[in-house]
Amino acid sequence: MVRILCGLCLTGTLIAATGCSGNDLPPAQDVPHWEALDKLNSEEVMYPVVISAEHKDWKTVASEAAKPEFKGAVEAFASAEIPGKYATDARKQAKEQAVKDLKALIAAGEKKAPPKQIEAAYKKAMQSLNAVGKAGK
Repeated sequence: MVRILCGLCLTGTLIAATGCSGNDLPPAQDVPHWEALDKLNSEEVMYPVVISAEHKDWKTVASEAAKPEFKGAVEAFASAEIPGKYATDARKQAKEQAVKDLKALIAAGEKKAPPKQIEAAYKKAMQSLNAVGKAGK
């Protein structure tokens, strides 16, 4: 019990010394999500593509993007309505662009495009997909 109290006191002292308090934290953001977007961004679908890209393994990015699971998630995302809470005109336009760019990544993967083309398609698709989250702000 004494250790816990001492730990809490020490933590409080460090927070006071650094000038950090709960009031200094930025407000929590309402990050858009809905079932189709969550599935697309899931560990099963997007993780293999992103990890391969981080390792600059564009051949694997291409093969992962050409898989039925990835294509199915993109199609589900394309056909899903954006929930009313998040459905701004800017977000709808961002989603349309993201779908277009994700399909271009799939097409590049299916035709086994050169690594530079896969890289460019991947970066454009990720930029467009990220814009879906930022479009409502």
